[in-house]
Amino acid sequence: GGGGGGDGESSEKIQRIKDVDLYFQVHPSFGMYVRASPQVASAKTGKAVMPNEVLRVCQECVTTEGNVFYRLTARGAAAGGGAEEGWVMERHPKQGKLLLLPAEGPGGA
Repeated sequence: GGGGGGDGESSEKIQRIKDVDLYFQVHPSFGMYVRASPQVASAKTGKAVMPNEVLRVCQECVTTEGNVFYRLTARGAAAGGGAEEGWVMERHPKQGKLLLLPAEGPGGA
């Protein structure tokens, strides 16, 4: 029999990652911080996304914990800083609430 797990250590790892080109709108009641890597315990980059903001993402990552993260597409490298925008979570880690709602990109039909 497999013993109970120690909860002390965050061992969340990337399980699957793929390139995408998707748009999401941030939930109207929630902003969130951008993370440096696709892990709940990851350091924050200091950037945040605002409620109702429309985001373009370039990668989707599923972790071993079953969390889904999306990598933000750089919004113009000229705007002070590198092209790395960081990662946002699809769902709230505690509440399970969907934070990123599917959205249309600019200039749709």
